[in-house]
Amino acid sequence: MSEPIRPPDDVYWHFRRLPSDQQIGAECISKEDGHLYRVGEDRRIYRVVNGQAIATIDSIPNKLPAGARVMTGVNWGFRMHIGLFYQQIIAPSGAKKERERPG
Repeated sequence: MSEPIRPPDDVYWHFRRLPSDQQIGAECISKEDGHLYRVGEDRRIYRVVNGQAIATIDSIPNKLPAGARVMTGVNWGFRMHIGLFYQQIIAPSGAKKERERPG
């Protein structure tokens, strides 16, 4: 099985800096690897090879969680305090699962 494709950081940040309404369908040629990348309707980043879109493991979020700060430079993603992450991401998803349980 082949390794999952991860787009280079220059592509991710190019798409991330576009306004949300311009991200879907946007294309960018990476200066790092020379491949063409495109954002699909599912907000996932695709590598375009011979006219065929191959899904990568990255997608563009609709918005960052409250309290998150975008990291710049060679890093990608976002940085936030683990307490905020737990409260906003982990705890709400756990509470939702509890409500969905038949009981």
